[in-house]
Amino acid sequence: MEKEMESMMKRVSKEDQKAQEAVRERWYILKYGSKAHKLWQLLIIMFATYNAFFAPARLGFREVQNFYDTRQWLNVVELVVDLIFIIDIILGFFTSFWDITTGDMIFNPKLIARKYLLTFSFIVDVLSSLPVFIRVISKSL
Repeated sequence: MEKEMESMMKRVSKEDQKAQEAVRERWYILKYGSKAHKLWQLLIIMFATYNAFFAPARLGFREVQNFYDTRQWLNVVELVVDLIFIIDIILGFFTSFWDITTGDMIFNPKLIARKYLLTFSFIVDVLSSLPVFIRVISKSL
């Protein structure tokens, strides 16, 4: 009976350690809902709006593409926008989330990555970076 009790205590202790590890804050994890996170989301919304108007125009109208081709600084703007979206995908793997079952903020990188890959946010982030790949493909043709 004593060994069973000891074994059960070890299991509970390991589960407690895992739970504590999941909620332990890490310096390299962006805290969901923090001021930095909100500012980043605002930046992403601004660039997504930019892409929503100008990416289709560049693909659909030769005049718009010619306008971009004659102004080198616009190509730099496009490159910055593309890089921001790629950084957003990477940052998704380093942004904490709320566990709705426990009410805890999760900072464990493995749990964050798993959750991010299985959410709609990951799909949206990948789709938002498609203009990067479309531009690369169109330039190579």
